[in-house]
Order: sequence, then C-alpha cells, then structure tokens
Amino acid sequence: VITENGKIGFTRSVATGGKALGRALARALSFEEEQAESYKRSYGLKEGELEGKVGDVLKPVFKVIVEEMHRSLDFYKSRRSGGVKRIILAGGTANLPGVLVYLASEFGLEVQLANPWERVSYPQDQLDREKMESLGPTLAVAVGLALWEREE
Repeated sequence: VITENGKIGFTRSVATGGKALGRALARALSFEEEQAESYKRSYGLKEGELEGKVGDVLKPVFKVIVEEMHRSLDFYKSRRSGGVKRIILAGGTANLPGVLVYLASEFGLEVQLANPWERVSYPQDQLDREKMESLGPTLAVAVGLALWEREE
C-alpha cells in the first residue's frame, strides 16, 4: 500500500511471503516445516548466523518480494510526480531478523516496522508492552480494520 497525504494512492498484493520462505528453508536444509519456521524466525536474513546458511536460502526467495516491491514503486512513480519517502513493514514477515537492514540497503529508504498501536489506547499496565510491539506488525491489518470500522 502506498499512501499520499493520508490516503491510499496505490495498493498491490504479492503472492510470495513468509510461508514460501519457510518452505524453501525446510526443503534446502531437510527440516520439518515447524523447525524451518523456528529457524526462519530466529535467524532470518541476518548475516553470519549459522554460517549464513539460513540467509543464503531465504535471500533468493525474499528477492522475489523485493523485485515486486521495486515494480510497484516504479509503477507508482510513473503515475505520480513525487517519490516514496519510507517503507513501513507490516505482516508476520516484518519481524524477520535482518529484514529492516536488508530492505533499507535494497531501496535506499528509511524502513520501519508498522506500529498499529499508535492510535489505540489499551491498559499498558495489564498488557506486556514488548509483546504488544512485537505483535504490532502482524496485527496491523486487523487493527486498521477495527479502527476504520470504529470511525465510520
């Protein structure tokens, strides 16, 4: 989703995601999918982890996502005069270790995690703040829909 002045200017869905990353890891390292998911979440795209084995497997699959993002940005730029200033990641794969650094180097833009809790009040003394922040990118769409529904 690309927004401009607080409004959606462009939206696109990419079929490749976290499940494809996990499957590739399971296949390449002869893991069960559950073990591959655990390794993916623990090591992600970070350089040097496990001698780079996990990152080496994940990067080619993640490159498909990056190429689709490049196509989307190029298409958007061809239709609008301004460019994109930053990338805000949402979804489960947004928490992949090393993903922010990887995307920042790929795009030369600021990359940050989505924080859907910015406009949500919740009892912070009753909920684990760190857990809420880590779940934020995964729950961004659900929280956004709930806020949208509330504002209507």
